[in-house]
Amino acid sequence: MVDPRRIRIQNERVSRGKSTKKRDGAGPPGTVEVLCPCCETRLLVDAGTGVVLREDRKKGPRQSFDQALAVERTRRAQSDELFGKALQSERDQRAL
Repeated sequence: MVDPRRIRIQNERVSRGKSTKKRDGAGPPGTVEVLCPCCETRLLVDAGTGVVLREDRKKGPRQSFDQALAVERTRRAQSDELFGKALQSERDQRAL
């Protein structure tokens, strides 16, 4: 489980480096907008509690339908294989 105090400390560290406080009144008072340097996600954080109020993730490149279908078929085949192994293991245990 994640310790909320640790998140608040990490958010405060990040907010010191790349924060843009809302000066135009677009966000609620007492909030800080933080840009993640790794994934470029924008977070709207309550400055008092450190709670993330909103998260806007950067959208990645879109997959074509054929690519998405291939990924789903692969994932489904892997899950079917794992289920078959688990079922066989259960049968073997019951036979013993």
